[in-house]
Amino acid sequence: MAKHSQQEIVTLKNHFLKHKKKVLLSLTIAAISFGLAAACAGLKLLYPFHFIVSVVFLLIALRYLIKAFLFDRQKVSKSKIFRKTKNIIFQYKLVIAIVLVVLFCVYIAWTVIPYSGNPFEALSVEERHELIENDVEIATVLLDNLELAADDLIQDPILKKSVLTADDRIQLQNKWNLFLSVAMESEKNTDIHKYFNRISVFSHPKDHAQSFGIAYSLYIKKFEIFHKLIDTVDDNNVVIKQLNEYSPVFGAKDSYDDVLDRFFSSDSFVRRNMGRFYISLLNLTLSEKNLNEGYIVLTEEAEKSYAYLLSNIFNTTVKAAKEQRYSLEKELSNLWFPVQKNVANMMGDSYLSSRHEKFITLEQIAELKKEMQPGDIMVQRRNWYASNVGIPGFWAHAALYVGTLEDMNAHFADLFPMGEYQNVEQLLAQEHPKLLKQLKEVDKDNFKYSVIEGKSPGIILQSLEQSARADYLGVLRPRLSKKDTFDSVMRAFENYGKPYDYNFDFETRDELVCSELVYDAYQPIGTKKGLHFELRMTSGRKIISPTDMVKKYSAERGTENRELDFVYFIDGNEELEKAFVKTEEEFAQSFDRPKYSWFQK
Repeated sequence: MAKHSQQEIVTLKNHFLKHKKKVLLSLTIAAISFGLAAACAGLKLLYPFHFIVSVVFLLIALRYLIKAFLFDRQKVSKSKIFRKTKNIIFQYKLVIAIVLVVLFCVYIAWTVIPYSGNPFEALSVEERHELIENDVEIATVLLDNLELAADDLIQDPILKKSVLTADDRIQLQNKWNLFLSVAMESEKNTDIHKYFNRISVFSHPKDHAQSFGIAYSLYIKKFEIFHKLIDTVDDNNVVIKQLNEYSPVFGAKDSYDDVLDRFFSSDSFVRRNMGRFYISLLNLTLSEKNLNEGYIVLTEEAEKSYAYLLSNIFNTTVKAAKEQRYSLEKELSNLWFPVQKNVANMMGDSYLSSRHEKFITLEQIAELKKEMQPGDIMVQRRNWYASNVGIPGFWAHAALYVGTLEDMNAHFADLFPMGEYQNVEQLLAQEHPKLLKQLKEVDKDNFKYSVIEGKSPGIILQSLEQSARADYLGVLRPRLSKKDTFDSVMRAFENYGKPYDYNFDFETRDELVCSELVYDAYQPIGTKKGLHFELRMTSGRKIISPTDMVKKYSAERGTENRELDFVYFIDGNEELEKAFVKTEEEFAQSFDRPKYSWFQK
């Protein structure tokens, strides 16, 4: 046995040396073919023919893999392998064919036919017939509503923009949610009539056909719209992010990704095509005289939708490859995200000094508080935190001072009554009851909450006494009307309780970081003037840091068009381990300081 194995090794070695170039070429072709097979199967390249193409590439790979080791073998040995394989296939060809057909039919049936549930079970034949007749009419209206909502969304030039304003985002999300609401309303009909197979096609052919027509027409109309939407959005990541934000209609995030998954799934491909075949079959066996006029409208619309999808099959194939790349990138990002989050938390909690007390004292904060107004922007720095390394510039944190509940009621008193509300407290009781509850409480040191900011727990309320306990602190006041400031504070309150944004993505509102909270609150929206913070590319992301805010103030300082005014500056001193109130001039130059703690003197 050992001698035989050794002989085989020698034979293979001699074979390789003799046919080195041919073997390497065959192995290379085999490896490439295996890779293409995996890509077609896994990434759905050349969808919807990806499975067939992947099998072809797999056979090519196997052919060249065998060829790599058969150059120098006897022809008899070489032919034996193929002869035996051919004999087996021809000997059992009927059995193999039947098995393949049965497996294909089982897959089709499993995909198309629901096996549990029956919404018609509790209905009499008359009640079921009446339900179907009514739902046919409802389905025709839903088709119109789907088209109207989709056209309003798809024809909006916002879908082609690479930069969106706050107004653009609101408009886009409103139109998207309107379309989702109509689509989900149509799902209610589809979910009932996907059980059309529970109605006998022999004893009640009309009800069976009309029930199927309701389900299929609404189903394929949505897929026609999905194709148009995907084609219009293409790979515009700015728009995709907005469509994927939390939707109150969808009840979750990633509603656009859900559309992509549905459109490009193999199950959907089977349902679309088998449905079209079944409608043709039903139309051959039924007379139009016996059918509801609405059913004819539904089937005609379904045929138009199918024809559109069929005419765009090549475009669908290209989009499928892009969608798989996007899905792969998202999955990789999701794998990396927990690591990124844990690293950020670890760095945020890592303090590299034996000093525990911050330079700014409670007495200094009490003096500061006398100068503060709701809507003021605070920039802060705490030396010796590892997280400072990852934040651009000297200033590492931003927060929004909103004042206590009493402060807000007093400061914004001249804006009320506002509709049915007599003061800020009444408005918050209706709009943000959880936030109001916390504003009425005190923190662990018995201080009232007066600051909203983004930290690792998310968007939270803090007392000024807690938030301002830093080593350095500056305060800026937006040059806005009281109404615009009030609207900005209310927009900040909309983000209360949201999670911290470890991706630092300023193009979404589902999660936020500290400076993103301030940036979002003061975005110009509608008639609200707002502030114009310019995002800049940092580490592959468009962001604005607290240092950028100070830099903006410094650049505009003294001009007629300035948007920020100086309020207060408390400057820390590492050498003396104390903080001192400093001038506006010194604050204006603070953005240029080194960010590393060991250079702060």
